Amino acid sequence: MSEQDLTDRLNASLKQTAEAIAFCKTLIAQRDALSSVIAQMQAARSNHPECTEHGDGDIVSCGWKRAVLDIDAAFSEATK
Repeated sequence: MSEQDLTDRLNASLKQTAEAIAFCKTLIAQRDALSSVIAQMQAARSNHPECTEHGDGDIVSCGWKRAVLDIDAAFSEATK
């Protein structure tokens, strides 16, 4: 393998590494933004009492009760 071939391979490798680092930085920024949104949602949800209007056995298929239950379930799953 010639010196030029080695140089070309090294440059290609350096370019790929730089692209991978840039991609990772983008992912980290997106993760941080999503974490911030989740924290804001958790804070907003924590400002309201638990709904005791309907028991777990009640069939509630729409409205705020269903939304609150879905949000609480999502937070519960995410923090396991």
